[in-house]
Amino acid sequence: VHVMCYSAKILEQMALDGMDTATVSLDTLMVASLFHDIGKCFVPDEILKKRQPLTKSEQRFIVRHPMDSARILKQRFDEKIVEIARNHHERLDGSGYPGLIGDEISVEARMIGVADSFDAMTTDRGYNRQMGCLEAAEELYALKDRYDRRVTGALLTLARSGALEEIRKGDGSARP
Repeated sequence: VHVMCYSAKILEQMALDGMDTATVSLDTLMVASLFHDIGKCFVPDEILKKRQPLTKSEQRFIVRHPMDSARILKQRFDEKIVEIARNHHERLDGSGYPGLIGDEISVEARMIGVADSFDAMTTDRGYNRQMGCLEAAEELYALKDRYDRRVTGALLTLARSGALEEIRKGDGSARP
């Protein structure tokens, strides 16, 4: 739910910043962001909860989850939602997975990718150092080769304004 709320806030901020978001459907973005990680249901709990670095075999489960998400979502949702969920771990420089680069990645997948990364960075997952909202947003903004600057710029604006704190705290007041 946090990723969905962050995605909605990013879309709203991008529109406020004057970016053309007319092609982005809020409904499509919300559904894709809510179910983007559903493929993790095939990843064993011991891998998801592991606090040490993953082995290559364990990493394969993680890398496969966007494709599993797409396979599950394809049974109930349209191709756009499937595509966004499948590509939420893609990075502009090609370092993501399953293997797209630059303009091959939809703006919605870029938004959810940033929201998902931000959520991971600001949540205690056991395998990372939990960051504050501003620190995480600044780090993502600095990674201009991996993340869309329009998206991370909107996130940074939101972090500076304090608009992401309610979502991170999970009080539910900031839900779309």
